[in-house]
Amino acid sequence: MMSSHAEFARKLAELERRMTGHDTAIRSLFETIRQLMEPPPAPTKPEIGFHVKEDAVPYRVRAKARLGGKRYRNGLHPAITVS
Repeated sequence: MMSSHAEFARKLAELERRMTGHDTAIRSLFETIRQLMEPPPAPTKPEIGFHVKEDAVPYRVRAKARLGGKRYRNGLHPAITVS
């Protein structure tokens, strides 16, 4: 009878070890499933173009005044002939 109790105790200890091993496996499985269930973060749209990283440099553009387009020597386009 003592051998059956010892065998039963051994099997019970083995079962407990298996259960703790399974518990950790099940927990990690559920954690992985929860992570997969979360929606992925929204992708950020990259900005188009480039950015100049300088200290405040004032860029100024002066527009040249054009009076009537391109100037030619005689005031007329070379393809135009005066008769």
